[in-house]
Amino acid sequence: CKGWYLSAADVLFIILDTIILTSFGTALSSLVGVFLTSQGQISAVGSVVSSTYGFLSGAYMPLSQLPAWLNTFVSFLPGTYGTSLLRNHCLGNAFDAFVAECPSEQADIAEKAVEAMKNGVDCNIKFAGNVDVSVAGMFAILVGSVVVLIAAYVLINMLRKKKK
Repeated sequence: CKGWYLSAADVLFIILDTIILTSFGTALSSLVGVFLTSQGQISAVGSVVSSTYGFLSGAYMPLSQLPAWLNTFVSFLPGTYGTSLLRNHCLGNAFDAFVAECPSEQADIAEKAVEAMKNGVDCNIKFAGNVDVSVAGMFAILVGSVVVLIAAYVLINMLRKKKK
């Protein structure tokens, strides 16, 4: 490999991915924390939830290493798609360059190798083990989840204020 494989667009998408994932984590922890009464409880529960969620969303290890039934379960978690977005934006051009630099007679082999690598590092995600999810679909799932979590948090707080 030679050169720099991240384009300016990739860097901007990585920043956007990070902002959306941070928003998702903040919204999720806020929603969980709204039911707790002390800072100690919020901290303890937040640590357990974030570490478990990080493991299940593929942030700590590739989902391809998990059993098929667990892969199906984690495909319902929005964080899974955020992790995949980051990997796609960080590795996409490097994979493309790998194929482009191969001699034409080996292009088929290189494309198969890249697909296997993408599957191995969760760039390609299948919903419920069957349906391929596009990058645009991953964005939609993640942003939609942030909106739903924030709406739930606001609604819960509005209902709590009405009871007081």
